[in-house]
Amino acid sequence: MEIRNKTPLVAGMSVQLDKEAAEQLVVAVRGTWSISERGQLSLLREPPPLLVADVHWGEPGLSSVRYEADLGQMKPATDVALVGSAVAPGGRAKKLAVSFRAGPLRRSAVVRGERKWRFALLWWWFKSPAKAFARVPLQWELAAGGSDMSPKNEKHHSLDLLNPVGRGFRARGSKLARAGSLLPQIEMPGGPKLAGRRLPGGFGFIGGHWLPRRKFSGTYDKAWMEDRCPLLPLDFDERFHNSAAPGLTAKGYFKGGEPIEVTGCTRGGKLAFRLPTLLPEVTATLEGAPETIAMSLNTVTVDTDEMQLHLLWRGRLHVHKRFMKLERVNVAAPGAME
Repeated sequence: MEIRNKTPLVAGMSVQLDKEAAEQLVVAVRGTWSISERGQLSLLREPPPLLVADVHWGEPGLSSVRYEADLGQMKPATDVALVGSAVAPGGRAKKLAVSFRAGPLRRSAVVRGERKWRFALLWWWFKSPAKAFARVPLQWELAAGGSDMSPKNEKHHSLDLLNPVGRGFRARGSKLARAGSLLPQIEMPGGPKLAGRRLPGGFGFIGGHWLPRRKFSGTYDKAWMEDRCPLLPLDFDERFHNSAAPGLTAKGYFKGGEPIEVTGCTRGGKLAFRLPTLLPEVTATLEGAPETIAMSLNTVTVDTDEMQLHLLWRGRLHVHKRFMKLERVNVAAPGAME
């Protein structure tokens, strides 16, 4: 079996299992565009290869995801993510508003320079002034959250399921020292709440064990162990595969042409453009018979550090008990060469 791809896009395929362990052929196609400061897009003729695993900001499992794997399960709706840094105008600022818009989806945050808890007076704690910054990475590690794990704090150890890798979290009864500890630099003042508190500030991908994503993973109880394991639970929801920050998953799939606006992440202050309207055409040939695989835009990633746009399309085909009959997958992209 082979992939025939003569387009400037990169393509790959994998076999995924559904809840009943039926084989699904999932084809992933990604296009990468360079973005100018004026918002002009240029399709890269030699794009980077598909990612077979997530790329983290630091050690996998202990840090947030920078780029999500391209080869994976089909998403039921389009995710959008902003990867980059808050860029201070003039190279110096103590506070900066950052906003991201993709079609009808919007999310904003306030980015501050480094601050620490200084001291307490009676029941009031005081913060140090924010330091000036030139750039602050938009990482979940710099937003509210984290854990309070410590050898001195074992009885009260807990973590923030909204953002386990963040900073500032303390469980009730925590013995961790507050004085001198760092405050979050990326915050969402006001806005929606989840699990009784405001959402942490961030624009990137979230992990499968984070809230609110983990709510869709299903029930792994004694009944599952006895009757379903190792299959997915019957109440598994495909929305689990969506990994965008809360509020950055569309109600369905983007079609292309949606406006993108980023404020506070480039030297010019504002970046605006529209998504390309390109849609790959994919067919799979099994025993000489071609079958069309409908492709949908699964992930939009805007990277203002690299000044690149990544569009990832996925499509799937039921191939249970006939995968070995697959001869080839053909990828076409009308208009991509123009």
